[in-house]
Amino acid sequence: MTESAESVRLGFATVDVDREHRQGLPEVVYGSGKSAVEIAAIVSVLLELSAGPVLVTRVDPGEAAVVQASVGSGSYDEAARLLVWRPSPDLGFRAAVVTAGFRLGITMARPKRAAVKFSTEASAAPSRK
Repeated sequence: MTESAESVRLGFATVDVDREHRQGLPEVVYGSGKSAVEIAAIVSVLLELSAGPVLVTRVDPGEAAVVQASVGSGSYDEAARLLVWRPSPDLGFRAAVVTAGFRLGITMARPKRAAVKFSTEASAAPSRK
């Protein structure tokens, strides 16, 4: 492990421990693709070197159990696949996370677009079909 004022290098990940100072909240750990041992190491660094909430997203129940056994405490929300240590106090407001996209199996209509044909001549204007 290598440490500087801004980050801690664990060999498999670099943890931005100065983010809380710069942004007001510590780094959120993206758990997908990381082993439970790697997640536990990152969480341990954040718990030691930051004061705010520690969140790990996209964690399966089995991995969550291993991380909690290794690090201690914390809570796991299976529906959200989210591990949390030191949650923020209730500040009396709600936030919504809204995303857009599509699901497989749903056909989406696309607007018709006019085809534009460009000429290779510099003086020619584009023509529409």
